[in-house]
Amino acid sequence: VGSISADQWQGKPTLGLDEMLATMPGVLVTNRYNPAQDQAISIRGFGARSAFGVRGLKILLDGIPQTLPDGQGQLTNVDVSEADRVEVLRGAAASLYGNAAGGVVSIWTVPSSRVTSPEPFASGEMGANGLTKWRVGSAAPFGATDLTLDASRTVSNGYPDYSHADIRRLRGLVQHGWHAPDGSHTDLTIAVHGVDEPFMEDPGQLTQAEVDTNPRIAAARNVTAGTGKAVNQWESGITLERHSSNGGTTSATLFGLRRTLDNPIAVTHINVGRWAYGGRLAATVPATLAGKNAALTVGADAQWQRDDRQNRDLT
Repeated sequence: VGSISADQWQGKPTLGLDEMLATMPGVLVTNRYNPAQDQAISIRGFGARSAFGVRGLKILLDGIPQTLPDGQGQLTNVDVSEADRVEVLRGAAASLYGNAAGGVVSIWTVPSSRVTSPEPFASGEMGANGLTKWRVGSAAPFGATDLTLDASRTVSNGYPDYSHADIRRLRGLVQHGWHAPDGSHTDLTIAVHGVDEPFMEDPGQLTQAEVDTNPRIAAARNVTAGTGKAVNQWESGITLERHSSNGGTTSATLFGLRRTLDNPIAVTHINVGRWAYGGRLAATVPATLAGKNAALTVGADAQWQRDDRQNRDLT
């Protein structure tokens, strides 16, 4: 298990998860800087054969699975500049995290410490090839409740022709805590994440001869077919977690996700309307094993997914 906190990527562009996990042993994140193809992640070999997106690994955002029941996941909806910490479980973990858990990447935007006063924030950056990114938001306490709201937008023209991307994200968090006289406490967290990607162009692949002639050109077939994708996704989750005075924890999570995808590629045009929802129950109890401190964790996951899909042949 490895954990990286936000202070370790201060000053970085925060354009991809590869910036955070570059020094994590056993983890390889390939960022092609093509949002239409997403980043590829492998953990000790799991996920290495994925041509696009994430497969064979469990991705969690504030406890909400980004890996759906069909085993696929994607990361363009995650703004890593929002992350408070990233935790990685290396090695097969299906017994703890269910389907497609050859490894686990858990991204937490929920702060590990409570807010004591209003904390507004704003950031912006500019780079080559028309890159701009801004982010604004604030966290504030209201009694025992903390509220966080922020928005960001990333725009890039890309290095090759026909590689424009526009990614807009919105996040809202509500945290509330109760403390008991016996030292136990209960936390309630409600998280909402939204992303709108009006269209992300995919310039495709070039032959070596084309690269030698002009590395900035896009594959002619991709331009003709209008290859790329438009995505709109909203997800929300509610988690209730109790920490007992003896160090044990009990948690329950419910989540739901709605995603629409318009994805023309070279030979077909794909439209997907997706619903996914589910829940998770888990409990960890301190124990002693052969005179050593240990913990027993038990739990159950249930997920459902429904796709309304259309494939139109363009040949």
